[in-house]
Amino acid sequence: MGLKRRQVEDRRHQRRPLRGNVTISWLSADGEVSCHGNCVDVSDSGMLVEVPHLILVGTKVVTQIHGSDKRLEASVRHYRQYCGWYRIGLELTSTLRKD
Repeated sequence: MGLKRRQVEDRRHQRRPLRGNVTISWLSADGEVSCHGNCVDVSDSGMLVEVPHLILVGTKVVTQIHGSDKRLEASVRHYRQYCGWYRIGLELTSTLRKD
């Protein structure tokens, strides 16, 4: 079984496409940094975003999808370069669920 297929099967929650602009903020050695990017998809426990800056695995971030007033805390789980940007996999520490 290929790695990609195993990753999909290991997911706890189904991904849903969600195209939209996001702002991501995090702390670096130089202080607070933020950038604008694009949301690719979301699940109840994570999201995939495309950003112009590398954000290292383990970095704690705050994301906000434009048009929403909800700020979501997350941790970077993985990244890879994609068409000159970085695709960043985030694990949410706050939830998207409507309880």
